[in-house]
Amino acid sequence: MFGFRIFCYFCCFSIVAPGAWALSSQELSKVTISNETGKTLKYLFTSPSDSNIWGPDLLGARALKYGGVGSYYIHYPGNKARFDLLALDTLNDAYLVQALLVIEGQDTVVKIGRIQYIGPYRNLKISHVYVTNVSKHSFSYLFFSPEESASWGFDILTDTSTLEPGESISFSVPVGKKSQRYEILALSREQAIVQRQVVLSEDVPQIYIDFTISDLH
Repeated sequence: MFGFRIFCYFCCFSIVAPGAWALSSQELSKVTISNETGKTLKYLFTSPSDSNIWGPDLLGARALKYGGVGSYYIHYPGNKARFDLLALDTLNDAYLVQALLVIEGQDTVVKIGRIQYIGPYRNLKISHVYVTNVSKHSFSYLFFSPEESASWGFDILTDTSTLEPGESISFSVPVGKKSQRYEILALSREQAIVQRQVVLSEDVPQIYIDFTISDLH
């Protein structure tokens, strides 16, 4: 898969009451990504393999230097799933990992190197997504996934970070002219959640989303 992924203002949203949807550590697998390209990676886009559009960048403001690693939790239905990853270095050279198999109960290590190189990624257009936590809850997980997929995919917050009250996080999504639907899911330490549907297109260069106390009925 080597397509565009898209973003626009959310057209509607749904709120799920605290405790209605719980997530245990047994439902998550850990994926560690190692940069062996010889260059610094500035983007790392992911998507479940059952989707035809790219999802969010996992790196944000954190470039992944040569020799560096990043670890993320990942959520999916069943006991295994496949995911695609697209990494871009500072020269916009692209590296593609397709159909990465993740199995329940097993940690996965992905090495991105020259063997995954597919050439320059031309005409990259992205939309910037800004999420701010203005509630009183601390969020442990933040998923952003194509609506067409059965998987929530990678947790944008990494394996060690949280989104505390008053904090913000930003990430990028590759965009194209065709609109696509996504869902965003945030889960607090108290198992309260916010779930929204969003529609994305290249007409919107940036979007701001606040998680408020009223979102957590």
